[in-house]
Amino acid sequence: MSPKKTKKTDKSKKLFRPGTEERKIFSLVLSIISKLLDEKKVGIDVDFSGDLEFSLEPSKIKDRVSDEIKGKLSFEDFMSTISTEFDSLLTASVYSDKAKGIENNIPSTILKDVVIDEFLWRLEEIEKVINVPKALKQESTFKKTTKGLTLKEIKWETNNKTFDEELGQLDNCKYVTLSIMYSQPGIEARRAKMSFGGISIQLPTVTEPNQITLELQKKDVTKLIDNLKQILDTF
Repeated sequence: MSPKKTKKTDKSKKLFRPGTEERKIFSLVLSIISKLLDEKKVGIDVDFSGDLEFSLEPSKIKDRVSDEIKGKLSFEDFMSTISTEFDSLLTASVYSDKAKGIENNIPSTILKDVVIDEFLWRLEEIEKVINVPKALKQESTFKKTTKGLTLKEIKWETNNKTFDEELGQLDNCKYVTLSIMYSQPGIEARRAKMSFGGISIQLPTVTEPNQITLELQKKDVTKLIDNLKQILDTF
């Protein structure tokens, strides 16, 4: 019986770890993301936990960046760098103590291999060319410091009740169903800032949205609007 053949592995190819790349690669990615922001192909958002993140669709920028990164970085590694290292540094920029911001957002496994001074330099470079709108920073701070629930989304629809099991036939009772989706930033786990080989991992997966559903008549909607107007006037 002939011995089984074993596949040879390429030990020379190292697993790409965002945050450990050379400065010239970091600077290249920063230059590209800055251009994409100017071209409105990339935006900046705040997630449910208050983390800042770059918002983009890979399929819409792949052709645009391929030539610039060719021979230096794969597109998957380019995306990993943005969705982990750059998002983490963007969030760290909100902290008054930048070192603490880095420690709270860069995975400890990366910080073991890269000194914090290097990330402080990278954060400074990002802040030189990327301007995070003040409103987004305030939203990030609000979500990170809130002890209560925060508004995520509102959905509504109009309905008519024509029959009830107890009351029987009804005279066209019109109402609105208002669903308020909310988040619990102080309780819900923040996403894991870990991405290797182009794969981002987010734990845990929230399958059911937190929401409150109200059924309102016209007078209820009017009362709600009046109160919200009063609240708006306080800002």
